[in-house]
Amino acid sequence: MKIVKKIILSRGWIPIIILLAANLVMIVIDFLSKAAISKVIDGASNKVLSTAVIGLGTIVLLKASHGILDSIFYNGYYKSLTKGIEVLMRDVYNKYLNISYSDDIDLSSGDMVNVMNNNISKVSDFVGDLIPALIENLVEMISIVAFICSMSPVLVIYTIIMGTIYISGIYWFNTRFVELCKKLNSKREELNRAAIIYKDMGSYIRTHGLRKYASSKMGDEIHTFENHDFKTMNTIALQSNARTVFKGIFVCLWGLLGLKLYMKGDLTLGQFSTLFTVTSREFVRGLASLTYISTKFTSIKPSISAIEDVLKMDNEKNGDIKLNSKIDNIELDNITFGYDDSNIIENLSLRIDKNTSVALVGDSGSGKSTILGLIQNLNRIDSGHIRVNGIDLNDLELEDYRSRFAVVQQNAILFNGTIRDNLLFGLDHSKVSESEIWNAIKSANLDEFINSLEDGLNTNIGEKGMKVSGGQKQRISIARAFLRDPEVVILDEATSALDSITEKEIKNAITNLMSNRITIAVAHRLSTIKDYDNIVVLGEKHIIEEGTFQQLMDLGGKFSKLWKSQV
Repeated sequence: MKIVKKIILSRGWIPIIILLAANLVMIVIDFLSKAAISKVIDGASNKVLSTAVIGLGTIVLLKASHGILDSIFYNGYYKSLTKGIEVLMRDVYNKYLNISYSDDIDLSSGDMVNVMNNNISKVSDFVGDLIPALIENLVEMISIVAFICSMSPVLVIYTIIMGTIYISGIYWFNTRFVELCKKLNSKREELNRAAIIYKDMGSYIRTHGLRKYASSKMGDEIHTFENHDFKTMNTIALQSNARTVFKGIFVCLWGLLGLKLYMKGDLTLGQFSTLFTVTSREFVRGLASLTYISTKFTSIKPSISAIEDVLKMDNEKNGDIKLNSKIDNIELDNITFGYDDSNIIENLSLRIDKNTSVALVGDSGSGKSTILGLIQNLNRIDSGHIRVNGIDLNDLELEDYRSRFAVVQQNAILFNGTIRDNLLFGLDHSKVSESEIWNAIKSANLDEFINSLEDGLNTNIGEKGMKVSGGQKQRISIARAFLRDPEVVILDEATSALDSITEKEIKNAITNLMSNRITIAVAHRLSTIKDYDNIVVLGEKHIIEEGTFQQLMDLGGKFSKLWKSQV
């Protein structure tokens, strides 16, 4: 409910107060109109009839004022709603941005899409359409009960008893309905997750003749979801039927009780007619509307819970110190890190100075990529210290620190947009000149390729850059790194997915990128790191060798064996 309250009150209480004022006017209108109708039916005196006519004229004026108040309310309320939903979506997305790296990699794209699109949309629809309806119906019910009370206390007691029975039945239904909604929401998340997986695997499915397999698997997910959807809709239909039966019984009993009171002289003919023809229908309709609202709220509870679960996630730990100069050195001092009581690296020490290149090599699982992540503070070390310019890494403000890095990975991270959009991602477009863009392009040896394209920089490269080759993807990624003008360059298997010819072409671009910067690389192809200032060989959770290429070859140890196996 905190989320709903936050959305409704994003612009304060004024829209709600206006709505209440509009509905209080409606109470007066309903009360006066019912009283006037009752008097007319009873054949009152001319004086009373004149009063009734004046009352009806007053009703017309009140109706006009109600319409004006309603217009003011809806204008303010929907502004409030729009602002509230915008704030909520920003809060949810910012939470995804700020959770820890370990939590982030545990999240699936389907979960995020479901919360951002489906769950928030449901809450928005509920708040937008049903909150005003809830207030209006509650006020109308109060008006009806007040009118009934003016006629006969016995009718009030009957109304309260029947209303209590009705509400109890709805509560019993809703406690069961909410479980169905939770399961349906869970199945919707699974369906979204499966849809994203099979979309991402589209190329693999096509090239391996797996369309029937994918169709069958996705069909199973759709079938499971629709089964749960049917159970939910069927339960709603059963409740609707039960509600219709109850309404019929309620109106009949109300009519019989009203007739009995009329026969005894406790009600006039006008009061009985108004009670049976107007009030009973309005009261039942009001109960039905409140039931619908209650059922709708029950159905969105899982959506609210899913949003709240995201907002409750812990933010990534962050320091508050910003470096006042460029990164001069990064020092790993006796660090240990692992998962689930199993260490990946132990008591490891390494110093990286400015304008130097360091390569991490070793067998798979030796901790190379882990060290890259620790240097970027994606994970926290278990013991020891990582210092940047002598300052503990945990004390640094993460956004400022990480903004000094450029990362070129094995699989270039690109999105469905133009080359220009991908190059300028994360940068203020207005502050990057065309000459700066082309300098980066030329430094990445990408200019010949772009000049060969009909639309040049405005060429769309497709989902994940599928419309360009692996080599061009890496060049785009390198050009983007140039535009960031980083202090530290991280190369994580940057050329391992490329053929040897393309790798040699890319190597020149990478060499340009490394100039006058700290460079930290992970490489399996040792030929790409032959000229590095320091090569660190990892094995058995420790550094087992360290030095220049020639020093390690002269040593004749692990690195020398790896080199000879690749030559």
